[in-house]
Amino acid sequence: MRPPRLLLIGDSSSDEFRRAIESLAGADRVAVAELNAASQVLATDPRPFDLVVLLQSWPGEFSHEQVARMAQLAPLSRMVRLAGSWCEGEGRSGVSGAAAMRIYWHQWPSRAGDAMTRLGDGGCPIWGLPLTATEDERLLAQVTRLHARRHGTVIIASHDPEMADWLAAAAPMRGYQPVCVEPIPGRVRANGVAAALWDASQFHEEQAESLQAFVRSLGNAPLIALLNFPRAEDYLRALAAGAAAIISKPLLLSDLFWQLDQLANVS
Repeated sequence: MRPPRLLLIGDSSSDEFRRAIESLAGADRVAVAELNAASQVLATDPRPFDLVVLLQSWPGEFSHEQVARMAQLAPLSRMVRLAGSWCEGEGRSGVSGAAAMRIYWHQWPSRAGDAMTRLGDGGCPIWGLPLTATEDERLLAQVTRLHARRHGTVIIASHDPEMADWLAAAAPMRGYQPVCVEPIPGRVRANGVAAALWDASQFHEEQAESLQAFVRSLGNAPLIALLNFPRAEDYLRALAAGAAAIISKPLLLSDLFWQLDQLANVS
């Protein structure tokens, strides 16, 4: 199967979008900085794009009229707005783009990875749904397929008992064995650790030091940090502290399982 063709429009050098773009390494990508250049590409390139990605750094960067124009120029392409940190208030303000599905930059790696896997399997990625699909229909489309069984212990470290219980209940659905501990270095006492989940809220310097020490106590097992709506600096700080990946909260099971399956250190 040919790699998907993607047209990226916007600031592809931004720290917020860098890892999202890196996750598309297997795609046939064309990147432009402005909508005028994108219009020229769409008007002159005879090959259709599977996906048009708007790298939206701030609300209003792409007007409804401009997005609608892109949709007219690429009627066979699906369109996604990859929203940066400054766009997080759009859902509360009621501002949205009807012609393009919105995915936040920190949600993209796992959701795009799952979508690419579905494409490779001949399935329908989340952005392949009709534009009229409701949020409930989109969530149902992302229900994780559980036939692929895994194994190994997953360490769950959280100060929130409810979150720890939710993660512990989810892990066996994929075949992992959960072990809950407090997020304190030296509390890991399990053999065959596949990965660790380190749950936090807003990420700050003290948590970064705690995370770094906890990562050292894991040995070679990768750690996934769960953060509430991380900013770009939170993302980079968690990676610098030793996290192998970051998942933003609220999260979907498909986010969790895709990232675990990518990183789990299972012999």
